[in-house]
Amino acid sequence: MSRESIEYWDSVAAHYATMVLDNPDENEYPDLLMTYLEKQGVLKAGSGVLDLGCGAGKYAVRFARLGMHVTAMDISGKMLAYTKQYMDMFTPDYELVQADFADIVPSEQGWHKKFDFVFANMTPAVNGTEDVRKMCEISSGSCFIAKFAGYRNLFIAGILRRLGRPEEEERDYRGNDVMAEWLQDNDYHPDIVYQPYTWFNLYTVDEALEYCYQNFSLFTEDDREVLRPVLQEMADETGTVREDVESMAEWIFWQV
Repeated sequence: MSRESIEYWDSVAAHYATMVLDNPDENEYPDLLMTYLEKQGVLKAGSGVLDLGCGAGKYAVRFARLGMHVTAMDISGKMLAYTKQYMDMFTPDYELVQADFADIVPSEQGWHKKFDFVFANMTPAVNGTEDVRKMCEISSGSCFIAKFAGYRNLFIAGILRRLGRPEEEERDYRGNDVMAEWLQDNDYHPDIVYQPYTWFNLYTVDEALEYCYQNFSLFTEDDREVLRPVLQEMADETGTVREDVESMAEWIFWQV
């Protein structure tokens, strides 16, 4: 795992932690996802689930509330600290693992066919066929991946328009196709669903400024003087800046 990746996810852990319980910015996406998984028959009390790239525990908590045995894995120690804080509110029956999935060797970890369900929602921990193969190796039941299949950040688009700059280039989502094709080629018969996914985040001007620098290579240190007044213009009367995102999620579910 790279030090830069750990530092980045540590730096945004506090923000992600606000989305775990009673998030005022929340939409229906988590409920739709949990309903889909329930219909697939994987949300069973007593079953073991591995949450890959668990973040601050948004879904780990949901699994725990259903009586599942949760193993939550992330590269960020700060993310896992928040996960622990939330999990302790609901169950003592969980395990935290700080690791990069790329470094996991299932036979050495004792994870061969260990988990009834392996879950990876919108995480960079799962990116290619080797990750999918490894998910199959450690699951004794089923697996799920959610990745972006479309993405437009209206907040960033608004900044770029005000600066007279072109919008971001369309992201490359061919990696999703490669993973799905690998599953089909290996007779796993994945169920693939496309689900609209929109959300918003609220920031102060200073928070929004740092967010732009930390998350978007479009902006450099030389932009700081011109970016702050743009964000101030976008803020409401309370000084709050709103980030709106429209996206399409691709859900890939399969039995092993």
